[in-house]
Amino acid sequence: MHYFFFVLLLSYSYQINAAETDELRVKGVILKISSNSTITVSNSITTINNTNSGTIKIEENGTLIAEGDINNLSSSSIQVDGLI
Repeated sequence: MHYFFFVLLLSYSYQINAAETDELRVKGVILKISSNSTITVSNSITTINNTNSGTIKIEENGTLIAEGDINNLSSSSIQVDGLI
């Protein structure tokens, strides 16, 4: 019974629909983009605001695609081993 459930779980696929907004706010937290992963912030009016000692960490082979501005404010940091 457990084996059948496991096989079913592996064959199931899903899509995550992102919220629509004009800002991605990283406020006092860590936004980590893992290796071989991509985050896309599309639309030229959408801004990434990194504030309150927040960290955007892009690991090796990770990618952050931003069509709008990236603001790094209030003692925040951006660590890049991948691509912006």
